[in-house]
Amino acid sequence: GNIDFVGNVIIKGDVLTGFKVKAKGDIYVGGIIESAEVIAGGSITVAKGITMGLNERNGIVKAGGNVQAPFIMNANVEADGDVLFSKYIMNSNVRAGGKIDTVGDRGLIIGGNLQASSYIRARSIGNVMETKTHVEVGANPFINNRFKLLQKEAEELKVTIEKVTKALNVLNQLESKMGSLPPDKARLRIQLKNTKQISENQILEKQEEMEDLKGKFIDYHKSYVEILEEIFPGTTVKIGPLKENINDYIRNTRFYISSDNDITHG
Repeated sequence: GNIDFVGNVIIKGDVLTGFKVKAKGDIYVGGIIESAEVIAGGSITVAKGITMGLNERNGIVKAGGNVQAPFIMNANVEADGDVLFSKYIMNSNVRAGGKIDTVGDRGLIIGGNLQASSYIRARSIGNVMETKTHVEVGANPFINNRFKLLQKEAEELKVTIEKVTKALNVLNQLESKMGSLPPDKARLRIQLKNTKQISENQILEKQEEMEDLKGKFIDYHKSYVEILEEIFPGTTVKIGPLKENINDYIRNTRFYISSDNDITHG
């Protein structure tokens, strides 16, 4: 059944589709994780791998620490720390607050969207089929996503304030013509003024949080993508705000930011 525990959790077998496992500590899974929800305050270690079906990709593996598994396939994986794999990551959405790194002899990345703060390292990225593969470093994905969400919410609040201000102007003009507002219009004006004040306060709160997040942005000039063997066409490499589409086979290289602030490799 489902598990929700304050300490560490050890599961000897598999975590099957639809199940939920939550722990404030670490989670160890002796088998595989299917399309389940596995969330740990600490790290998650999976002995056999993470695989979520193409039509069942509703699960998530999320850790406050690291996630380590031999392979990750058709899966959603998030780690505040590192994501470590030994065989392959295939057609998956993987986000790491630290690095995504291979710790084995294979270390293939094929398809999907991978984001890490410091670096991504693999033996090969992409394949001869030129499967679309996106690897991105130089920004903490969780901080970036939160910042973008706050921006979006602040813009929506500004639109609300504009609409409320227009409505208030109409009511004020009506009062000027009539001398006083009918009771229902007077109540509406009070509600609109409250809405405007609340929205303005919320914008200030979001702006303060955005300023705080800006101080947590990392220097993308120190981030890189390293390929121990080969990177294939069809791959996109993004470092900070800069992006490069790979159109040729390139062997044994590292992508980084040059002194001219361009993506280079060598």
